[in-house]
Amino acid sequence: MRTLVIGLLLILLFVSQINTILDIDLWWNLKTGEYIIKNLEVPRFDIFSYTLKDRAWVDHEWLSQVFFYLVFSGFGWLGLNILKAVLISLSFSLLFFLASAHLKKIFFPLLFLLLSILAFGYRSFVRPEIFSYLFMGIFFYILEKEKGLRALPFLQIIWVNLHGYFILGPILALLYCIGDFISGDKGRARKFGMLFAWLVLACFVNPYFYKGALYPVNVLIDAFTGQRLLMQSVSELMMPIRSGYARFLFFWVFAVLASITFIINLKNVRMKHCLVFMFSFIASYMAVRNMPMLIFFGMPIAAINLNRAGLTKRLSERKYYAASILIICGMLYLFISNKYYIVTNQHGLRKTESMFSGHFMPSGACDFLEENGIKGRIFNTLDFGPYIGYRFYPEKRVFIDTRTDLYKDDFYRLYRRAQNYPADWRRLHREYDFEIAVLRHIFSGTVRIMRHLHENADWRLVYYDENSCVFLSNTPQNAGVIDRFEIDFSRKDVLDSDIDINIA
Repeated sequence: MRTLVIGLLLILLFVSQINTILDIDLWWNLKTGEYIIKNLEVPRFDIFSYTLKDRAWVDHEWLSQVFFYLVFSGFGWLGLNILKAVLISLSFSLLFFLASAHLKKIFFPLLFLLLSILAFGYRSFVRPEIFSYLFMGIFFYILEKEKGLRALPFLQIIWVNLHGYFILGPILALLYCIGDFISGDKGRARKFGMLFAWLVLACFVNPYFYKGALYPVNVLIDAFTGQRLLMQSVSELMMPIRSGYARFLFFWVFAVLASITFIINLKNVRMKHCLVFMFSFIASYMAVRNMPMLIFFGMPIAAINLNRAGLTKRLSERKYYAASILIICGMLYLFISNKYYIVTNQHGLRKTESMFSGHFMPSGACDFLEENGIKGRIFNTLDFGPYIGYRFYPEKRVFIDTRTDLYKDDFYRLYRRAQNYPADWRRLHREYDFEIAVLRHIFSGTVRIMRHLHENADWRLVYYDENSCVFLSNTPQNAGVIDRFEIDFSRKDVLDSDIDINIA
């Protein structure tokens, strides 16, 4: 029965991570991976946006991008989804077996792993951070076992080239050092302190040297100085509490229950576990994107607490095997039937499948530009930038994209105002001289600028579909395309059959 429970659990882990790909950053990740493979060099200056004017760029995810490009080239969307599912499943499995190693009990690790799967469903994305999840699991496992510590600096070298969460490696070692020092174990504290120093040095082994090593610190500084407006506008950088409790219900349940385990295990709790849990809790509270920190570190710590607590460690788990199997099978049904995405209010965008969501991909608009040979600079809404860059680099560059570490507040403020105030739109147009506007109309935010351009004689609507539209500057160069494709909604009666117009 125990083997069956673990087998079903691993299947659930894998299945729960196969879902619609929503990650718009993936487009510029794929294109950058292609650039690195073809040119055999890591970009040091921006290659995608004409508004950045070749600004210095620390591409801290370059190795992840190479992996993504190679997998996508060979296996498409399914390959990327399987890569994500394998990495996340490995991460959780490592922590599960670590937590269950104490007293050989799996009930509490199983309980918190099931909660973790439900809580993590909000962040199940194909992004470079999936590599960080695996390294978080490996580092925590090795630090707990205290075997293989010498391998960590070498793993840190790989991590620093995969994703910005590499900073968690030295932080974990430092927290273990402080925890053991407070607990009075000076020998262990000295060992973890030396490890911390080696991990910090390993962070400098990247193509950008100290700039790459300091990248997470600089991002944090920018978040409170030159990029406050942009950071506050990106949903994943907001505090989870600002997104409403209902949206992240499973996460809050997990956080509360994991916190309670420290009270249950008060006599036997480890100081280093307290420090790691508090750090990950604060990080998760500060930004939605950090929620997996608490999930990955909190899951094994909570299970270890309950396995060690006098109140719970004598629990006989065999009589719960049948109930565990039923619960796991029920959760499998939730994911396979898409009921999970309905419960968590994600059903409009995501379900159990392996494809990229069309909502965030202006493929029809880009096809139109390409098929008609339309030249000139493009103004685009932020979330369309990565796909447009993927489609047209190096022939065309984008106005803005989702690399939030490159765009400063002054620029972003003007970009936002231009979508609401005609005078600012004209100012932006004069400054950057773009001739094409590719706008997202789904999910609102662009209503005013679309109305202004549609009523403005200097711009003409030439294309629309269910998520995007294209306006061309009314110039002699664009006259032929405008004559053939101009759309004037003011002269058209919108009928029920005009699905795309109704959506727009």
